[in-house]
Amino acid sequence: MQSKPRVPEDRLSAADPRRRAAELRAQAARCRRLADGVDHAITARTLTELAAEYEEQAARLGAAGETSPTTNAPPAKASHAA
Repeated sequence: MQSKPRVPEDRLSAADPRRRAAELRAQAARCRRLADGVDHAITARTLTELAAEYEEQAARLGAAGETSPTTNAPPAKASHAA
């Protein structure tokens, strides 16, 4: 009996918009944590901008209204001077 080929994990999430949105929000949260922990202003700003892009992508997937542990995290510091 032949078994079906296993679908890679990243392909599974691409097929499920809500799961992909949650992954994007989690990635945004990681970027914000990293931004808060670096002393290099340009790096911090880049990470903060990347986090915003991930959040925008998640919102476009229609999952902006869902809550998850990562979205309930406190907002990142917005003031990283260049």
